[in-house]
Amino acid sequence: MSWSTFQIVIVVGMVATGTLNTISAGFQQRAEGVGKDFPLNFNKDSYAWMNGTKKTFDHPYLQAMGMMAGETLCMVAFVIMTCVFRRGRQTAETAKANQDFSPFMLYPAALFDLIGTSLNYVGMILSYPSSFQMLRGSVIVFTAALSIVFLRQRPKPFQWLGIFIIIGGLVIVGVGDLLYAPAKIPCLKPENNGTLTELLNPGDDGYCETAKLGSNPLVGDIIIIIGEIFHAFQFIYEEYVLGKYNLPPLQVVGYEGIFGFSTIGILLWPMYFIYTGESFGLGPELRFEDAIDGFTQIANSPGILGWTIGNMFSIACFNFAGITVTKELTSTTRAVLDNIRQIFIWGFSLIIGWQEFNPLTPVGFVVLITGMWIYNDVIVRPLLYKLMGKKMPTYEKEKKMEEIEEKA
Repeated sequence: MSWSTFQIVIVVGMVATGTLNTISAGFQQRAEGVGKDFPLNFNKDSYAWMNGTKKTFDHPYLQAMGMMAGETLCMVAFVIMTCVFRRGRQTAETAKANQDFSPFMLYPAALFDLIGTSLNYVGMILSYPSSFQMLRGSVIVFTAALSIVFLRQRPKPFQWLGIFIIIGGLVIVGVGDLLYAPAKIPCLKPENNGTLTELLNPGDDGYCETAKLGSNPLVGDIIIIIGEIFHAFQFIYEEYVLGKYNLPPLQVVGYEGIFGFSTIGILLWPMYFIYTGESFGLGPELRFEDAIDGFTQIANSPGILGWTIGNMFSIACFNFAGITVTKELTSTTRAVLDNIRQIFIWGFSLIIGWQEFNPLTPVGFVVLITGMWIYNDVIVRPLLYKLMGKKMPTYEKEKKMEEIEEKA
């Protein structure tokens, strides 16, 4: 069956906006802007970076806030579709099915999404955009494990094979980032006489400015994977809620965006008063998140502002395109397209110089993609059965056994 012009456009749109989503976040982190001044108890004349010099936008929690704002735009799109174009409006049947539904039921999912996204952006700063996108595939492993515990859904044999292959791909990517990590960047500590002393073993006892972008790929990779654990909890909870109610996906994303945006907006205030040290401290005073410094940079830099807005709209368009692909085609098509964009992100990162060529990265990518396709039962297994001239098993017997066990 051939695709219509609209389906081709929406498929291209999903890959393009998905690629732009990660690339715009990378540009946002690398854009420079003048932040707030350094504390007055230091001699600012001795430190150019402390006294009005542009610096990169190392504010992952503000990035997470921007992503939540992008998801909130999906609610705007939902309202326009239902009220203006009168498409996807609730019927009497769905209204009856959703009569006990409260939007606050989606708050846990929004919280999981917010935590996972924040950790992803922290890890992306320490690692690379391409590794960030590849390692996000680990969510399949954690979702499968949590499905067994909470939803009592056991992976099929071919899915177990896909999971183990995905784990192998994650190990290859992580080892590659460890072996080909960049040289350590000197850490400079201000002294009372106005000089800067290089710290061989920097601690948390002094103020220190180092470039965090790509500074510790292995730690960044680990943080990204931890973030995917929270995203797995989000997916499991969403499946539980959506299994009970008939809710439009665009509306669900919109609610989660509203809750996530409101929550991080409140949390930025206490995060400002928490000092975390050199490794994870943000802003000139090494706070958990220095929102004042971040918003100052956004206000002073058209580049940061532009990439922030671009990232927000790319997230909204990507979610809309993804939901439309699922509706017009299939969820497996959406999964394959989501994997394909990794190629463009990695290639773009190499061309623009965000990272150097790492021979293990393409190997890890191929292994990851193979594992994901096997898990989602697309391309690999269907092709093998077609070449063998055999009919693919449907696992109906296994499904009936699971239903019997659940009733028991």
